[in-house]
Order: sequence, then C-alpha cells, then structure tokens
Amino acid sequence: MANRRMPPEYLHQLDDFPDLIRIVGDALSIDPVLVEKDYWIMHSLSGLQRMGWSFQLK
Repeated sequence: MANRRMPPEYLHQLDDFPDLIRIVGDALSIDPVLVEKDYWIMHSLSGLQRMGWSFQLK
C-alpha cells in the first residue's frame, strides 16, 4: 500500500500558504500582509469558539 499522508487541517500548514496569501491579495488588489492578518484573526476566533467561548463581533 502506498504511503499516504493526511491532508493538513489548516491552510497555514500547506507548503504553498505564502503563495495562496499572495494570490488572494493580488485578486482583491490588497496588500497580502492584510490577507494574512485577517486569516490569523479568523483562525484565532475559530479556535476560541471551538474551546466553547461565546462572543459577538460588533
């Protein structure tokens, strides 16, 4: 049987994550740094929600 790896759970675990960030930034005409910042904010909020925290963004 071939040695198969499980796909990563999160986008930032992909080897080409920096390329993905750049592509999105180019497609939206915004700085890739802002794309990555938003990614990490949403990743953090998702983690807090999975831990059972309840919150609303206003």
